[in-house]
This record gives sequence, structure tokens and C-alpha cells, in this order.
Amino acid sequence: AGVRFLDLRVRGDWEELLHFEPRRDNLLRFYNDWEALQACAAFLREHRSEFLLVRLKDEEQSSASALKIGELIGKWAAHTPLCCLCDEPRTVGQLRGKLIVLQDWAAPDISLRWAGPKMAIQDFWNAGSASDKWKAVRKHLGKAPRVLGRKLCVNFVSAQSFPRRTPRYFAGLLNPKLCTGLLRGKYSAPGVVVLDFPTRDLCAAIVATNFGNTSLGVPSNMEEVHRASISLEAKTDQRRATVKRFEGVASELATCKAQRPSQSQASSFL
Repeated sequence: AGVRFLDLRVRGDWEELLHFEPRRDNLLRFYNDWEALQACAAFLREHRSEFLLVRLKDEEQSSASALKIGELIGKWAAHTPLCCLCDEPRTVGQLRGKLIVLQDWAAPDISLRWAGPKMAIQDFWNAGSASDKWKAVRKHLGKAPRVLGRKLCVNFVSAQSFPRRTPRYFAGLLNPKLCTGLLRGKYSAPGVVVLDFPTRDLCAAIVATNFGNTSLGVPSNMEEVHRASISLEAKTDQRRATVKRFEGVASELATCKAQRPSQSQASSFL
């Protein structure tokens, strides 16, 4: 078990994907994207029974950029047998050994449209609290089995709300909660679950739940993972309570300081 979904951000002058020789002045901007696709191709050549979902998002979000990206991906797919451009959800059996492009640029459709009518997505990325984010995740977990076979369901557990609530903060609270729910059988067929800081055990639990078969690579220590998840949730609740107590004390101190008379006021009383 492991990660099978990638979220890549690209630009309209992404020509290096075709030439395979990034210019020196754009090495960092482009070579990393090409490296990612090279790694995907290498993985699929070694694991023919696997498939990968790759969202390609146009970071420029302009018509010129979108048109260029569409042309480049179309040409790349024509010369890369591993790349699959499809306009509707398919079965795992049909997609094994392929890299499926999810189109997130504004040119005419050449592949499955991200956030289009054949996808169901939850991406409340800037939630104000872990509780608000979990409500969105849980609601989508309930929706996923109802659209099974008709839509590709994507549920983002990842979130951020800077400066205090970082991706690590949300992952530390929500990943164990999701793992616990999956292990207790609360959810079925969750679809694609997007995580920050995923663990092997959580990935295995998602795969097993999607296939309805606990023999699909779930580690033998999952009961230990379950207990650890509950323990982590309890420790997190304790930390939250401690922070709340300190905030209360700080608020009381601030109130006392505000109510204490200044030196000039004290002199006038004498």
C-alpha cells in the first residue's frame, strides 16, 4: 500500500516534457515536474498491476497557458503508452499499468475533467479548525458509496490555515481519526483519499476498505495501529485542554492588568 495519487502544478511553457532537456535558467521550475513523471513511468514499468492518478493543474490559469498545456499533454500521451487520457471513470482492471491524467486546465477536454460532472470532490483546504475539516471529510465519506461507479470520488483530508494550523497540525489530528474509523468499519468505498504525511498503515486501511477485503496488504499489526490512533487522539485532546487552560489564565492576567490603576491614578487617590 502507498500513494497512488499525485497533484502536480504546471505552466504553459512546459515544453521540457517533450524535449527532455530543460533549459538551464528554468531547471528548477520544470525539471522537477519531468522528474515526477519519469518516476511515475518507472514505477508503472516495474508494477504492471498498479495505476496512478495525476492531477495536472494550470498554475497560470490563462487561456494561452491552458491551450499550450493541452497540446503538450496530447503529444506526450501519443508518444507514451503508459499515459491514459479518458473522459469517464473506469474500473481498476481497465487502468492497470496506466497513468491517468485528470485535466485541471481550461482548454477543450482531452481527459477526465477535474471537478467536472463525473467527479465528486471535497477540498475544504482552508478550514478554520480540525473539527470543521473533519465534518467535511466525514460527509464526503458518506457520499462516496452512493456515487460509486458513476463518479470518481476524491476526498482531501489535507488542509491548512496559516499561521497556527499547518498541514502537519491537521494531519496529526485527522489522519488517526480516519484510520480509527476505517478500522472500525464505519466507512465503505471511500474512493481517492488525499493526505498530508500519509503512513503505510493508513494507506493499507484505505485500500482494504475500497476493495472490501482485509487481505489486500493490511499489515498484521493493524490492531496496534488502531490502539495507537486512539491513544494519539486522547493525547491531542489533553494538549488542547492544556492550551485552553493557559489561554484562560492569560486572559485573566490581561484583564487584571487592564483593571489595575496606573501610577498617576494611584497618586491622585492619595
